[in-house]
Amino acid sequence: WQEWLNRRFRKPLPLFYLYELGINRTRSLLILKILSCIVLLATFALMDGAYDVRAVLTGLLFCTLLHTIVIFDHRHFEDQYLAFTRNLSIPLWKRYVSLSITYGGLLLPECGLLIIHTLPHNPWHWMMLMVFGISVLQLFRCLLYFPRLDQDKYLRWVFLCFCVLLFMCLGHIYGWAILLVQCAAFPLFVTRYYRYEPAYEQVQ
Repeated sequence: WQEWLNRRFRKPLPLFYLYELGINRTRSLLILKILSCIVLLATFALMDGAYDVRAVLTGLLFCTLLHTIVIFDHRHFEDQYLAFTRNLSIPLWKRYVSLSITYGGLLLPECGLLIIHTLPHNPWHWMMLMVFGISVLQLFRCLLYFPRLDQDKYLRWVFLCFCVLLFMCLGHIYGWAILLVQCAAFPLFVTRYYRYEPAYEQVQ
């Protein structure tokens, strides 16, 4: 069925890594999605009917924290198989949008849960929550354009970002949190994308 799919379905660039996860890393992806959905369901259960967007944002922030290993592997996948795409004449803003589509697709199961549980309370909150989740994942990915950032250092930076965003969400300034994340992620992407050179051991 995989060969049949490859013959009949032409994958756009944003779906390359999602395809890799779905085909070759199915078990890891399934475990990640189960844990992530459990976190969100536990968040909604603990609210006990009293809807609080801060609690949902906190739960979503923990979900993005679960995705850090997948994001770290994304760099290795790009270094091994997608290095040629850096030579394509694609504007940087389109590459950034492509990154957001990749992580939007990665968060689709969480998006379904958010729509189901937030739509009765506010018809637009689920969209804001998804933008928040995608933005955080983009920031986590853009940190990895520093090639010497190993897994330990990466997780330290991720934890620092997590703490800052958690306090902003609890302080009712989640709109500013999204703006802050994008103001950090996009300049990092623009300034580091073409300067990034993977370390030799990362492509082995």
